[in-house]
Amino acid sequence: MDDDQLSTTERAFARQARAFAHSPLQTDPARLRRLLDWVEPGAGERILDVGCGPGIVLGGLAAAGARAVGLDRTIEMLRLARDGGARLCVRGEGTRLPFPDGCFEAVVCRNACHHFLDPEAVGREMARVLRRGGRVIVEDMRAPDDPAQRAYHESIEKLRDISHVRTLTRLGLRDILAAAGFEALEDVPVDFVIDVDEWLDRAYPTPDNRQRCVDMLTACLDRDLCGLRVWRDAGQMRFERQSLMLRARRP
Repeated sequence: MDDDQLSTTERAFARQARAFAHSPLQTDPARLRRLLDWVEPGAGERILDVGCGPGIVLGGLAAAGARAVGLDRTIEMLRLARDGGARLCVRGEGTRLPFPDGCFEAVVCRNACHHFLDPEAVGREMARVLRRGGRVIVEDMRAPDDPAQRAYHESIEKLRDISHVRTLTRLGLRDILAAAGFEALEDVPVDFVIDVDEWLDRAYPTPDNRQRCVDMLTACLDRDLCGLRVWRDAGQMRFERQSLMLRARRP
């Protein structure tokens, strides 16, 4: 990842950290349970959370008895994770994980892939730090397969959040893990209902960009332009986020 993008991502998440940590979408206990069911953390297992943010997943892993380690670039996120009780949090980048080969039983990466400029390199690093037979679990947004819908969707995401790089399709996410050498790859779709105002406010877009996002989503109320189901509920606009959970093993 180039220095400009790293700085942009760090600056964005430094500002977003506290709102992110309290977002209903991020703290949803059902969402966390679903992820942990796929991780299947064992007591004493060493598990790395890449892009750990404020430590929401770390807390779930620790509660299950795992020896969880969090990695994030943003100091404000790591501070919140430590304040929340995370014992070991490390500042670093996914493309250069500061850990020796084969030192983890599992690696988790939730809601971070769309911020990576080089997700292929992150995939290779996750494979490197896993022991043989270790597992990787990734959850992230899923881009529409239709190119026109995908372009529209990405325009909204980049207007909303300056740290957004690219949302990958299902095949794109699978290809990254396969190219890193992972096997026994499986995935399941997951959907989330997003409150548009909370989603926008959490990322601090400029007023002009915020309005453009609202206008573009409003245009989707009557016609699916972005691969998302958009509707109004008691005057509040919402949409259904399409995401994916993937799991694979290092041979």
